[in-house]
Amino acid sequence: MEKTVVRLEQVRKTFGRVVAVDRIDLGVKTGEFFAVLGPSGSGKTTLLRIIAGLETPDQGRVLIEDEDVTLYPPYERYTGMVFQEFALFPHKTVAENIIFPLRMQGHLKDEQEKQLKWVLNLIKLPGYEDRFPHQLSGGEKQRVALARGLVSRPKVLMLDEPLANLDRELRKEMEVEVRRFQLELGIPFIYVTHNQEEALTMSDRLALIKDGSLVQVGDKLEIYNHPKTSFAAGFVGSSNLFEGEIVEIEDDAFVMDYKDLKIRTPKCEGGQKGDTVKLFVKTEHMELGKQLKGIENTMEGIVRDSIFKGQYVDHIIELKNKAVITVSRNISDRVQIKREDMVQVGWNIQAGHAFTD
Repeated sequence: MEKTVVRLEQVRKTFGRVVAVDRIDLGVKTGEFFAVLGPSGSGKTTLLRIIAGLETPDQGRVLIEDEDVTLYPPYERYTGMVFQEFALFPHKTVAENIIFPLRMQGHLKDEQEKQLKWVLNLIKLPGYEDRFPHQLSGGEKQRVALARGLVSRPKVLMLDEPLANLDRELRKEMEVEVRRFQLELGIPFIYVTHNQEEALTMSDRLALIKDGSLVQVGDKLEIYNHPKTSFAAGFVGSSNLFEGEIVEIEDDAFVMDYKDLKIRTPKCEGGQKGDTVKLFVKTEHMELGKQLKGIENTMEGIVRDSIFKGQYVDHIIELKNKAVITVSRNISDRVQIKREDMVQVGWNIQAGHAFTD
């Protein structure tokens, strides 16, 4: 059975009248890559700083390996932290930057040198000990920041949007490297980001947070495919939103009026005739063709644009009621679609997620 390394119990933090973190219960297990995902200002960084000991909660407890560390200073928690801005000392060498936590913890010089050699090999930067931050590339600076967080072999490593300042190609490379570090070390990583692609690529589990509160916690595929709220459905993945009034209730579905189009949606708890329902359908779960057959929800439209995104093409479709939706198709799709084509768009009701909020 996997052990819970970090546990939060009813943690709450306010700044004046602003509730940054609101009564959060959360557990992070041994060896898992755990992402905290949410929009800017949702409380992600505050949550991380509370675990690290850089903020003290107004109420609740922080436990690391079953020890209550709520009032412990950061250096007594045996955790590591990697910041978005790298936060390297410009006047110190790579070696001095990396072993700084060991010096703060009072480790002997021999132990510092042993750990420095180990972590430089881990991040693949042996021989860089005497360089200064201004002599490093962006990716090398990020590796040094990671090394400093790992050099003391912490019980948990926390990362606050560490790849946000890197260009796309370097970010992709570092995603693989950070995941490699985590798998090699076997300690939990808690990774804060507003970038859902990063969270879905790297994590085992994730917590979705909004306005300081947990929205949903679970396996990343579970949250992607089975969102429990309209916020989760709209924030994770790329979806089309259809919003309208329930005009009919069938045995297994609602029928909604979406700008004079009738759409069948999955039933959701509490929905009644006359209620407003929000339906989210992932762009890649929609069908597109000149003539669709056997699809429950089908409508016609005109292709207004096609945006190439590597493996996928996003087709921008204007429906007859003037609503605009996006349909993502693989570039290997045999159906050739071009601008100004008349097409049919459709999906089966189980592909959608409906909420009355």
